[in-house]
Amino acid sequence: MLAFDLSAEGPLEELTVRGTGRPLEAGAGEDFAGQVTARIRPFLSQPIGELVAELSGIDPAAWSKGAPQAALELRAELQPLGDSPDSFGGRLTVV
Repeated sequence: MLAFDLSAEGPLEELTVRGTGRPLEAGAGEDFAGQVTARIRPFLSQPIGELVAELSGIDPAAWSKGAPQAALELRAELQPLGDSPDSFGGRLTVV
């Protein structure tokens, strides 16, 4: 399991949310670290204005029995596509 510590700042119409992630228990993805930044506009039909997430130390074997062991890094940069609450575009990089 993972835990994220989040903070928000700015006016309620457009909040900037920042956070860091870490493993909740030792042994479950011990090297995992994460950072996320998002612009949230809660009163619009598409509340997520932008999201950037950087995750490191992702080991598939820690999450799924029989998966290969690895130390992956992931970066996602997402922006909404129009006003639809479930359509995003952007870039996903996995190393």
